[in-house]
Amino acid sequence: MQWMTRTMLGKHKSPQQFANAMRKLRRAGKIGEFVSIFVNKKQRCVYIASDGGRVCRPLVIADKGVSRIKELHMKELRDGVRDFNSYLDVNEENNSVIALYEKEATHQKQRILRLRLSQS
Repeated sequence: MQWMTRTMLGKHKSPQQFANAMRKLRRAGKIGEFVSIFVNKKQRCVYIASDGGRVCRPLVIADKGVSRIKELHMKELRDGVRDFNSYLDVNEENNSVIALYEKEATHQKQRILRLRLSQS
């Protein structure tokens, strides 16, 4: 089942596949960057939240432990030229593997890092 801001939208035979497709759309800018997609595996449900007031953190994806953000991107972020196109709220963090520092992301699969802009 898919839920959006406390309203059931429908059913899908593969909740994880549906959530992955929605996240790709978010990263491509097709849906809002603050839309949260959370999979509850026990309930086999996907929860989509777009309501305001949620605390969201920037999303940084790492491939094989290496952040996709390069020094040029960090400079553009600091200068206000670039912004993040995807964020995680507290629910979506439950589906994420989080490392505070890039060196902690050692798993071979993609990992999600919480970026600390105050550090460079």
